[in-house]
Amino acid sequence: MTDYKYKYMYNLGSIIEGSKDPKTWFKSVCVKSCPAKMTTSECMTVTGMSSCPGDMTIYGTEKMRTYCLPNKEAAKTIISKVQTMMEANSAFASSVNDIQTCW
Repeated sequence: MTDYKYKYMYNLGSIIEGSKDPKTWFKSVCVKSCPAKMTTSECMTVTGMSSCPGDMTIYGTEKMRTYCLPNKEAAKTIISKVQTMMEANSAFASSVNDIQTCW
């Protein structure tokens, strides 16, 4: 069994930064443990990656099953930004709905 048991979606912070492309939000890597804010994650690189993404995690994470998800403080900010974007753009809301349906 691998030491990299958790999936860390490292690009969710792009939502806060104003990225309007949902395809980029859910980029992920497998990590040994969920990274804390302002730490570097120890990850298993995948094809096309030479190192773990980013130097520092911009939001803290918490383990939920096998996922490293934003902690409560970061999640509130991200959810608020997503709601604002959904209210301003019906095409965006449709994209989020498509992602939800696929999961």
